[in-house]
Amino acid sequence: MSIPTRYKWPELARDYVFQGLPAPVDLGGLEKMLKHYEITPEQFQEILDTSEFQCLLSSEKIRAERLGDIAPQVYRVEAMLGPLTEKLFKRLMSDDCKVEDMVKGFSAILRSAGMDQPSIVTTQSGPAVAVQINVPGLENAKLRHIEGTVVVNPAEALEQ
Repeated sequence: MSIPTRYKWPELARDYVFQGLPAPVDLGGLEKMLKHYEITPEQFQEILDTSEFQCLLSSEKIRAERLGDIAPQVYRVEAMLGPLTEKLFKRLMSDDCKVEDMVKGFSAILRSAGMDQPSIVTTQSGPAVAVQINVPGLENAKLRHIEGTVVVNPAEALEQ
């Protein structure tokens, strides 16, 4: 018996862990999940026996524990987000979609996947300039070295 394609394993692990969480609605159990992924109980057992799937399962269990009480809600949103993203992608790829809408849509898809982070814009306005004020009668010994220092043009001071 062959094991189904591995690209579905992360979702399968997530859904399997989700089966064990308290849910506000009846999920239909393991049989419904296996039917959704089009695998038999024997194939699922074969998948469960692999170290790769056990690693995925372990990380999903840890994630569920970290999410705590909101884990069922987070998993439900993630489960709905997959088909919604595919539907949005197909619509964006259609010929009747404007370019501006396409860019916004793809940006939303990338953001939801954590791949499109907002860029941080930094500007550099030139060299840092320190302004020193000559205060007559300055008695602080730590500041005596700046007494009488005058910088007219900061660019010239940097060249020296």
